Amino acid sequence: MFGALGSNLNPTLTQLAKSRRAVFVEGRDFQILSAFARKLSKNAVANRSDFAVIPSEGYNPTRVYDLGKGMELTLGTRIIKAVIFDRDYRSDAEISEVYEYVNRFAVITHIHGRKELENYLLEANAINRAILRQVEEHNKRSEKKAHYDDSALRLLEELSESMRHKVSAQFLAKRTPYEKAKHPEQDYATINERLIEEFEKRWNRWDSRKTLVPGKELLAELNKYLQAKYQITLTPAAIVNNMSESDIPDDIRELINELDRFRNEPVE
Repeated sequence: MFGALGSNLNPTLTQLAKSRRAVFVEGRDFQILSAFARKLSKNAVANRSDFAVIPSEGYNPTRVYDLGKGMELTLGTRIIKAVIFDRDYRSDAEISEVYEYVNRFAVITHIHGRKELENYLLEANAINRAILRQVEEHNKRSEKKAHYDDSALRLLEELSESMRHKVSAQFLAKRTPYEKAKHPEQDYATINERLIEEFEKRWNRWDSRKTLVPGKELLAELNKYLQAKYQITLTPAAIVNNMSESDIPDDIRELINELDRFRNEPVE
């Protein structure tokens, strides 16, 4: 517990003692979730005053269970828990097993439908609007005027194409061991052939590719391009703020609504 919370130990325990609600997330994901919550007018969720946010340090359900039990022992009281994980390249079957395990000790279990939370920022229309707004702000401050003449969709497709082989290798590396364990009668060639077909089918359409690419890395590459050509960068909040209602994916909307209910969940 000390290792997980570090310098945040005391304020986190204070918040836990007051709210008795803990939301476990990977890394600093709640900063992005806060931006989505504000966009959806769920300010109480965005401000996280009714629960403590705990970093899980990656996808580790057992560690989250142990950390939660340690906090309950430290405080001498029950804590209700919400657990949010990235999907990475896990199959539906593996995800179902994780849900079954985590649901034993958590009120909310949510595993993103895309590789990681940053993948929900890869919405071309919102990115286009965010770029245009940033370029306008830049032009107000600079004598050298920039003119945005790109397409966010084209940029995302082109920048992600260079990641194709790396992503396919990671896809196979993460999926093959699980598939082999579940189907030991199948040889690796058969399993890999099936997985490669699945990957290619998903990669060839942007709507499904954006669920597979490393979202954080792709956004970093996009910002390198924008900085070099237009002298601007996009933050996650800037992208979310430029989303329309239709740009916000349904599973993110559902997650924010679940957290809004969770913050009022009675603790027995």
